[in-house]
Amino acid sequence: MTRFAFSRTRYLGQAGRAKAGIGSAINDSTRLVGGTLGVAVIGSVYASVYASRLTAAMPAAVPSSAAAAAFLPAQPTTQAAHQAGQRAASAASVPD
Repeated sequence: MTRFAFSRTRYLGQAGRAKAGIGSAINDSTRLVGGTLGVAVIGSVYASVYASRLTAAMPAAVPSSAAAAAFLPAQPTTQAAHQAGQRAASAASVPD
């Protein structure tokens, strides 16, 4: 934290009092952009690692349609799970 405070003080000190607001805005903007890019990069790395491990850990007994659904966004995956549950329930129901 000390390093950040020192660099911010030095950065704003070079801007001068007349441009302190601009210097502060630039400082805040660079922090936000840096944080956003950091989250995006780390998220992409985690997603890539997750997908590769999911493929490697997928049992052979899992049907190909279910395995493919694991890589879909949440909405279609939820719909596929719901439809599979309905099919299983109708297959397991005993007629009166």
